[in-house]
Amino acid sequence: MAPPELVGRWDGSSCVSMEVSVANTSTSDCCPGGTIQRNDMQKSWGLMAGWLLILCWVFLGVSIGADLFMAAIEVITSKEAVKKVTDRHGVVRLVHVRVWNETVANLTLMALGSSAPEILLNVMEILLNDFHAGALGPSTIVGSAAFNLMVISAACMVKLPPGESRTIKKRNVFLCTAASSVFAYLWLLVIVKYSSKDIIEPWEAAVTIVFMVILIVVAYLIDKRADTNNPGAINVLKCSSEDLVAAFDAGLISTDVTGLSHDEARAALQWEKPLTRTHHRIATRKALFGSDFNPLHRRFVSKGSPLQAAAPAGGVIGFALHKVSVVESMQSVTLCVVRKNGASGAVSVRYTTRSGRAIANRDFEEARGELAFADGDVGPREITINILDDSDEEKDEQFLVMLYDITGDAVFDRDEDGGENSDICTVTIVNDDEAPASGWNRTVHGLGLDSDELAQTGDTWEAQFASVWKTPAGTTRIGLVFFCLSSPWRLLFALVPPPTLCGGWPCFVGALLLIGFQVILVSDFGSQMGCHMGLHPSVTAITFVALGTSLPDLFASMQAANAEKTADNAIGNVTGSNSVNVYFGLGLPWLIASIYWEVQGASSEWKATYKDLHQSGIKGGFVVRSGDLTFSVIVFTLCALITITAILLRRPHELGGSRRSKYATGLMLFTLWAIYVILSSLVAEEIFSVSI
Repeated sequence: MAPPELVGRWDGSSCVSMEVSVANTSTSDCCPGGTIQRNDMQKSWGLMAGWLLILCWVFLGVSIGADLFMAAIEVITSKEAVKKVTDRHGVVRLVHVRVWNETVANLTLMALGSSAPEILLNVMEILLNDFHAGALGPSTIVGSAAFNLMVISAACMVKLPPGESRTIKKRNVFLCTAASSVFAYLWLLVIVKYSSKDIIEPWEAAVTIVFMVILIVVAYLIDKRADTNNPGAINVLKCSSEDLVAAFDAGLISTDVTGLSHDEARAALQWEKPLTRTHHRIATRKALFGSDFNPLHRRFVSKGSPLQAAAPAGGVIGFALHKVSVVESMQSVTLCVVRKNGASGAVSVRYTTRSGRAIANRDFEEARGELAFADGDVGPREITINILDDSDEEKDEQFLVMLYDITGDAVFDRDEDGGENSDICTVTIVNDDEAPASGWNRTVHGLGLDSDELAQTGDTWEAQFASVWKTPAGTTRIGLVFFCLSSPWRLLFALVPPPTLCGGWPCFVGALLLIGFQVILVSDFGSQMGCHMGLHPSVTAITFVALGTSLPDLFASMQAANAEKTADNAIGNVTGSNSVNVYFGLGLPWLIASIYWEVQGASSEWKATYKDLHQSGIKGGFVVRSGDLTFSVIVFTLCALITITAILLRRPHELGGSRRSKYATGLMLFTLWAIYVILSSLVAEEIFSVSI
């Protein structure tokens, strides 16, 4: 046997050792420093425990940052525009519509929000490692995908009480994203292993990003086609579950109209529009701290019937006028709600105000409540909103008053603003201040900003800092521990502008930058901990790092499974996020790095780092070793196919169902994840080898 070959030496302030290589196996009693911790350190179990605790603390901070990041995304994607539409009577009306399509929002900004730590980890590793591939990034993407698909799905299945179930409402969109999530990792295998082995070329990275665009377009078209070609099913899904379950059971509505089987239709009818994943992430963290949670935003549900052509006996509830103007100095405005085309039975409807350019509690007093109509009563009922007068010269501003949640045999007029889900009145506050505008107001208006919005942002920003030190009411002992541990992170993110400023974009950018700083810590501390444990970097990535970045989504999905009537927010978005992780999380940094090395060529540093590739005649390029990543991707893909098949076979009980069924399926999915982790780790640690 040839003598050992000396391949390197580390000389750190805390460790001096020599690394030798015998038969391609490296041994050392030191762990190299990183971006933050630059000194080499002697391996020890004590340091390993310390790095593990620090890493867990960083993951706590990442979850807080991701919550704020997703809150900004929710504000961005909730933006509405006023659109002219022509109703079935030929009347042109102004209605409020969302600028962002829900499916597009879920596959872009929402997926970016939930996957931000994994995506930024890849980007930061490339930038901080002189455009070389990092040790954790790609494996973290695959490990996180496995945890999301298998463990989160299993947890959501067993979370529901016995007898309850949830179905995926947007089944065709789910099938599209599920197929894409499998293809994404097959594509990853192709470009790493077969297309140009160990080298990522610019065209490969560019095509990877193009696949994300294709996914978004195809999913959007599928979603829109469902809205256009199957209006009966959509109307059914927007209606009172109690009334329509009875209608289905009585045979009054054909399942041919909905495209669902009888059982699927019954499951789908147990539906109301979901809260966002942001809500569930924040709710989980609030619950952990032991405090109550008041949702910032709730999407409203109609209790109407799809058979609106013949109005129900309870009549149609709505505003007498849907556009009202009030002079600011009048100090109040009264809106009338009437009941027409029927008055049989007692009905009620809830109302609430919503800010527009006019800000609640600055331009008008926030109001909410409930209106009741007795049998035979047609109203009107009055809603009085107080207008807050000030001396500032402002433009005319609008806010909305919304009716929602009808009880009884009544509906909203689907041709009015709000459609079948609600009824909306737009109130315009006409400014009549004659006082000259201050220099501040002139500056604010010149920049296209709103002084009330800035004032509200200032109050919210102040509240962010105050919440760092104020213990929430009802905090438990465990919650108090987490409150103290999270205080430095909450102080850091209190520096970020609130989501209310400029449509959420400053918050989006600020939170993204701070999460980028956090993933540098994750990379450093994760590598240190894995080294002290004697783990291969890819093993550290698919276990500790993947779990740490995915745990917030686990708790949010479990919350969504329990609180909502469909499985879309619980597991329906997982496949989309897994696709985006590859298409954008790897495509973007790999495109940057591959272009860099295409221009740079084979430098002397590149030749020394990749001696084997240089000797084989390769003239430079961005290197991603296929090695154990290939095997990890193959095992994940096989497990993913089994998982998706199992979920589809359970329809319409994708989540929950009978006690035996849900625990059996949940155990199977968890076992698949364990098989993935164990097999990938054994190959990475070279305990056994696989030739592919």
